[in-house]
Amino acid sequence: MCISAQSCYYAFMTKSEAIARIAADAEKLSDEQLEGLAALTAALVQPSVYSTLSPAEKTALGLALDRLDRGEGIPGEEVFARFDARIAAAKARA
Repeated sequence: MCISAQSCYYAFMTKSEAIARIAADAEKLSDEQLEGLAALTAALVQPSVYSTLSPAEKTALGLALDRLDRGEGIPGEEVFARFDARIAAAKARA
């Protein structure tokens, strides 16, 4: 998905062109920005959590998302309220 016309242009670059563009732009970055770019690229080359799931886990996740899409989930506010109540109860017992 393109977030701007310029990012769409980048999507059609070859790998070599993209690397050259990144290298040219990297020269313009501050040290802090460059560290951020390095951290981002390090994260991007790691396997995603989803890619490490087994086929059964991916199926279960897909089914769970389907249930949420149908409105069968529990609202986040209720889930967090339940967590807060459990934490408060555990603290009271301690």
